[in-house]
Amino acid sequence: MEWTAERSDVNGTTGSPPPRTARDVAASTGIEESWIRFIETEFKDLFDEHGIDTGSRLFNARRVELISRIKKLLMDDRLAVTDVRRKLYANTAGASRAPAVLAVTSGKGGVGKTTVSVNLAVALARDSASSRPHERTGLAAA
Repeated sequence: MEWTAERSDVNGTTGSPPPRTARDVAASTGIEESWIRFIETEFKDLFDEHGIDTGSRLFNARRVELISRIKKLLMDDRLAVTDVRRKLYANTAGASRAPAVLAVTSGKGGVGKTTVSVNLAVALARDSASSRPHERTGLAAA
């Protein structure tokens, strides 16, 4: 597809081609290439959910916009990766929430960790089956 003056790039300027490679994106956004790769690797599921191919060497405006949003949350707003996930999943229409992990622990054996874990898993599964059928509940012993 040919670049035309009617189109605008991620910065809103017209007439110049959009960033095409990781190096171009780094130069136009100020985000280092290593951070671009980190963001795409760490948040691959989010890119997939938005239908953005992170395997491609070429970058489109949607991909650059999502990278820029994640970079702002991580570096400028100083949010942790889990908080960024939570915030972005909350803003994604129809998307499931970021996965939550509950741990039941004790330094002592025989105090009912397994019983509590199983009952909790059953209760959560029943709740999500009725109110959030797209969510999964699982149990793992480590």
